[in-house]
Parts: sequence; structure tokens; C-alpha cells
Amino acid sequence: MKRNSIMFSILMTCCLSLLAVVPALAFPPLPSSFYGTVKAKGANVPDGTLVRALVNGQAFAQARTQTYQGDSVYSLDVMGDDSSTTALEGGREGNKIQYEVGGAMAEQTGLWHSGTNVQLNLTVSALPASAGKAPTPAQTSAKSAPICPGLGMVVAMAVATGIPLRFRRRRL
Repeated sequence: MKRNSIMFSILMTCCLSLLAVVPALAFPPLPSSFYGTVKAKGANVPDGTLVRALVNGQAFAQARTQTYQGDSVYSLDVMGDDSSTTALEGGREGNKIQYEVGGAMAEQTGLWHSGTNVQLNLTVSALPASAGKAPTPAQTSAKSAPICPGLGMVVAMAVATGIPLRFRRRRL
């Protein structure tokens, strides 16, 4: 009888543990990455010109231009929104991304898609006089730093030189 009581207790504990509500912890989405050339009136922009990615008017990524093989280039990763929080931390599937180059809005726009790396060459009609100057502390943000700084620039350089890159996805 005592053995049956113990077995019943163990069985009930197992059944109740199966019914316990456990919140699902979701992985944040992969960033949507963009790279390419940056031109103002058909000419290169000064090295260090700030390029910002805006979703609904809010900046979620920024990078500075560099000259590579005679062209001004940029590379940035737009983080994705973590759906398990109420705050908006990045882009969502299909969000329109506008680009600001040195304070001027670029003519091109992009679409946010998780895990993509898109070549998007940016052009602006003119740059403000302060476009290539060093950033002020108000312009820097730890929130917009890429997970792997420099990876986008490696991809941009590889594309510019024609070197193929191969990435493997790890299974979790």
C-alpha cells in the first residue's frame, strides 16, 4: 500500500510538471545587413562620413565610410526586433529602411529581412558641409554596434574584388 502511494505521488508530480507553463525563450532574429558604395553627386564622399539606417525614423545602425579600391564604401548590420520584449530594438520583417548619409537622405531604400546581406549602393544629391567631420558623443551609440564589427566590410571588399565567400549555418 505504501509503495502504491509513492508511485501515485511520483505519477502526479510528473503529470503536474508537464502542465506547468514555461515561457518560450526566442532567439533574436539575425540582422539584415547592407553594403555598397556611397556617392554624392557621382563623386566619393569623404572617409568617415556617417551612414545611418533608419526604420520609422529611428536609427538602428550606423557606420562610417572608407575608401576601398577607389570607391567610398559602407557596411552595416541592422539589428532585428526581439519580439519577446515590448521595446522596439530593430527592424521587423518587411520594414522599409531609409539611409542617411552625412545628414542627407539617400535616394535608395531597403527592406528589412532577417539573415540577408544585400548590396545597396547609396547616392545623395549633396552633402552638408559637416558630413566628413568626427562624431560628437551624441552621435555614438552602443545599441547600434554590430555583433561582429568588420564582417560587413569584409563582405563589401570581397564583393568589390569578386572573391566568392561561402558561409555555413550552424545547426542549433
